[in-house]
Amino acid sequence: MKNNYIKILIGFTLLTACQKTIDLKLNNDFTKPKLVLNSLIETDSIISAHISSSASTFKSLNAESITNATVNLYENGVFKEKLISSNDGFYYSPTSSKPISNRNYEIKVEAESFENINASTIIPLAPSVTNVVLDTTEKSISFKLTDLAGKNYYQLNLSIFDSITSSNLQVALQTKEKVLLPSDNQDNFNEAGLQQLPLNITDDLFDGKTATYKLYYEVYDRNIGGVIDYSNLKISF
Repeated sequence: MKNNYIKILIGFTLLTACQKTIDLKLNNDFTKPKLVLNSLIETDSIISAHISSSASTFKSLNAESITNATVNLYENGVFKEKLISSNDGFYYSPTSSKPISNRNYEIKVEAESFENINASTIIPLAPSVTNVVLDTTEKSISFKLTDLAGKNYYQLNLSIFDSITSSNLQVALQTKEKVLLPSDNQDNFNEAGLQQLPLNITDDLFDGKTATYKLYYEVYDRNIGGVIDYSNLKISF
């Protein structure tokens, strides 16, 4: 019994001897919150942005919305307007301005106690989508997509409106056509599977050419109120 006690004591000592305290010293620039700008602008939507502060691992893990920032919008390098604060850090165009294709848009943000930030982007020219045919019996939609030369990515949105519940229904797609997908959703869609919209594809198979696609859809909604109004079906790229 005495020998067993000695073995246990030695083992415990070895385990506890491996502990070490590291004093991590970080400067203020590393832990100081920074402004964060999030904005997705589309030609059919009013220009908007969300402004918040960065979350810190060493303080609060929750990003805080900034409601008192100065958010200025520029078009092709020329000041256009100041976005107006709504709530929860969202800022909108006071004139309901929508971006125009092939123009450069920049948003500059200033807020007290933060360093100024800015971001810019160019709205690409919209692709040509023609020969759209909807077959509600077969539950399919076919179309031709004329691609612009160069590396492009497309996001397909399909919405079907339920006139009884006055809401857009969830849609999933299936296709026999060969499509190439970005790596982020490569595992979520294939020729035998369904993909919740939006669907992202690349133009690697039809760069600078016209592609013809036929997609089969399924509508998922446990609360369908009645007849689905297919006349209000909308497809966008």
